[in-house]
Amino acid sequence: MLVSIITPTRNRPGYLRDNLVSVAASVLPAGWCIEQIVCDDGSNTRAAEATRTLVEQFPRARLIRHSAQMGVSAARNSAARLCEGEFLLDLDDDDFLPRDSIFRRVSALLESEARWSFGGMAIVGPSGRVRIGGEQVRLTPPDDWFRAFFEGETFAWPGTRTYRREALALAGGWDPTLRVAEDFDHWLRLTRYAGDPLLCPGLLAYYRRKPHGLAADAFRDGSLAPILAQIRSAWRDNNSPTPIEIWPADDKLFSPRFQGG
Repeated sequence: MLVSIITPTRNRPGYLRDNLVSVAASVLPAGWCIEQIVCDDGSNTRAAEATRTLVEQFPRARLIRHSAQMGVSAARNSAARLCEGEFLLDLDDDDFLPRDSIFRRVSALLESEARWSFGGMAIVGPSGRVRIGGEQVRLTPPDDWFRAFFEGETFAWPGTRTYRREALALAGGWDPTLRVAEDFDHWLRLTRYAGDPLLCPGLLAYYRRKPHGLAADAFRDGSLAPILAQIRSAWRDNNSPTPIEIWPADDKLFSPRFQGG
């Protein structure tokens, strides 16, 4: 069984190293394999070369590159188009995994009818150092996932989301017009088109708290709120924006179990 990991990156080879090391250290059962598609979204020349050299050190990883910055959504979509796994997860370059994370994520989905899942994560400092008992994000399932997320009652961290391939075939990819809050929009697409998620127990990822990042900078300069309002308005008025296609409808890896929705 093949598990694909989608990793967008830009000008952050230092953070990316921890990500790649954690994936390479994952403990998997016999017969499970990993591929990691890293999309460099237009890094500057120095960072692009460092990223290329770094990724070459990891046999399970493959690097693709945008010649100019297109945004994190476009980077995720570009990586996803090359994924061949039955299960996929998106893991930002500044996130990294516990050794048993992939095993627990996929095992939980295999035992469930859900098409996608998410779970808890621990917040670590900029250095990435993990402290036992450090701050963790814990979640409780609501009665209505779509409403709860739409109204800000819960949040599924992108680094903890895992998808059956058919979940992304049904819900589509990430909106390339969104340079921030794309994960908010994608949650709504997933819940609308691929159904409610499975809440996978335990710690699934580490999120690095840092002074600068897409969401942090957008929150600080005031641009995040209007984007969230724009997304809510689109879903409120239309209720179901068109899925953004990743693979052709006749994709040979689209599981017949869920064909027809």
